[in-house]
Amino acid sequence: MKQAILLLATLFFVCLEGYAQKFFVQASASQTLGARAQIDSLLAEFGENFDSQKYTLPISFAVSVGKTVQMTAITYRTQDPLGNEILASGLVAYPVKGALRGTVEVAPYSKEKGLCGSKRLYTLETLPSILGYVVLVPDTIGYGISEDEVIPLLLSRNTAQVSADMRQAVREYFRSVGEKRALPSETSLFGYSLGASGTLALACHYTAHPELGVKLEQIYMGGGAYDPGLSLRGTLQRGENGFLLFPAIAQSLNRWRGLGLNPAQLFTGEVLRDFDYIASCRENPADMAQRYGTDVHTYLHPDCFREGHNEDLLRLMKELDNLVVPGPGEDFPHTVPVYIRHSAQDTFVPVECSDRLVRKLKEVGHHSVLYRRDRSGTHYETAARSFLDLFLLLL
Repeated sequence: MKQAILLLATLFFVCLEGYAQKFFVQASASQTLGARAQIDSLLAEFGENFDSQKYTLPISFAVSVGKTVQMTAITYRTQDPLGNEILASGLVAYPVKGALRGTVEVAPYSKEKGLCGSKRLYTLETLPSILGYVVLVPDTIGYGISEDEVIPLLLSRNTAQVSADMRQAVREYFRSVGEKRALPSETSLFGYSLGASGTLALACHYTAHPELGVKLEQIYMGGGAYDPGLSLRGTLQRGENGFLLFPAIAQSLNRWRGLGLNPAQLFTGEVLRDFDYIASCRENPADMAQRYGTDVHTYLHPDCFREGHNEDLLRLMKELDNLVVPGPGEDFPHTVPVYIRHSAQDTFVPVECSDRLVRKLKEVGHHSVLYRRDRSGTHYETAARSFLDLFLLLL
């Protein structure tokens, strides 16, 4: 009898250990939204940045069949770029009722700190949830619960780690609330702008870790800075950038890579004076660019335009070249369809970044690539098109 009791107790604790929450910590807040409310928010946020008439039919269809969605902000354990454990947050959106069609994982684009999904309990990237998908949008480090940290900009492999850990956390969250529907293994990845390079890194991460059980269905990326060094060189050559993120990038690499860059050797004028505020990303970088100017000659140190004369810039460029995604030796899912969109008129991220990525993918034998190189359109206009393109793909 005692042996039987001991065996039952052992089995109990083994089962308890099996259900231990390694990643998920808590759900901090939630709300439900209907399809019409989500689409109205999309149209309001993009405004005139895309021709909504072109999408009237699919939008009307989505409203008619769209599902009521639960938005839940969660906190979970992950790692910072130095490998230390840190709490991160994110937003998971999924239909309240009905079958789950798949998972959509989004590496979010760069934005001001207060606009992350877990704080707003809504973000544009969750829109596919009204079609029956579970949508995962990590805040990434430096936003949400970890907003006091420096944002690890351009450190895409950390974005991938944080995103993959959120997926594990959502599985545990579903279990903790008694959700009978399992998180689907069939997954589409989406990312725009800086989120695009994070998405590409996440695709490589899942390919390198088949034990995670993720079945990639498609990858959609737009306006991405896959080659940060090429992006900065293009900006210096063109002399214009509509997204004042350079100070935040310098701060990120000082914090996480220990570069020891001196802002006074890279910036001048009002941008140097306000470096700490600009680098904090408390304000939208596009709005700051309009205030401080889009002509980089007005705020970059003159030596930045004299080849070989700025040691801090040379050190920065060397580091950026090491951050290209995918990097040497990285795995990539060569059989998964890839959709890439970029505007030739993009003043935030030069289109040459996407040109190079497409060439590289084809050189290594990836032929399921659809590249839309728009002749016109701002970074935001192409973002609106990319969001709606993904939506149409998932209908």
